[in-house]
Amino acid sequence: MLEFFDADVSGRDFAKGKPHPEMFLTAAQELAIPPEQNFVIEDADVGVQAAKAGNMTALGLARADDSELLAAAGADLVVTSLDDVDLAALSDGRLAKKGN
Repeated sequence: MLEFFDADVSGRDFAKGKPHPEMFLTAAQELAIPPEQNFVIEDADVGVQAAKAGNMTALGLARADDSELLAAAGADLVVTSLDDVDLAALSDGRLAKKGN
């Protein structure tokens, strides 16, 4: 599947794990995209914290009734399914829920 991705970054490659933003910042650097132009999809509060610490937009993907936890961690948007993300807004550089 690596042929489908422009960068391959793993948390195992870094001394500091989330909520440190190093992994996300490295991925942005490998993609040659400024951090503020990236968004991260995360299902953990520490991942959301890492994205925000890296000056990135964070999409919280709630899996086990943890919507409030992800929102409290700073997620810009929290959904329970990626189907809830407005793809038209995303293509315009905005993170929004369908119907909003």
